[in-house]
Parts: sequence; C-alpha cells; structure tokens
Amino acid sequence: MMIDLPCLKQNSEACERCLLGKQHRLPFSTGKAWRAKDLLELIHTDIYGPMRTSSLHNNMYFILFIDMIFRE
Repeated sequence: MMIDLPCLKQNSEACERCLLGKQHRLPFSTGKAWRAKDLLELIHTDIYGPMRTSSLHNNMYFILFIDMIFRE
C-alpha cells in the first residue's frame, strides 16, 4: 500500500487537441450536386506555381478558371 500520495482530481474538461483528434467526418453525399444553370453562376479557380521551368515569357504561375455551366 502506498502512503502520502496526493489525491488527484479528475479533469472534467478535455483539452482542445483531444477533442479535435476525436472528431469524425460525415461521408460525402452521393446524391446529385448543385449544378450551375446560368453562365458565370459558378466558377472554380485553380492557381498553380511556382513551376520549376518558366514559360516563354518567364511566367512561373498560372491560374485556371472553369465555368461550371460547361462542365459535365
């Protein structure tokens, strides 16, 4: 039997890292996604760079815009 050990209180609050680590994500919906019905209603953008090799005009980045009305 151990003698003279302090009695520790149990912490009722969980630390933020513990809570974040125990979060679960819901699965992505398999239903139909929302679709754009008009031109310029929904635009997706992608920026890429810097690239290892520059273009003919010494550009090292590019930006891509996709209008989702034309996407199948």
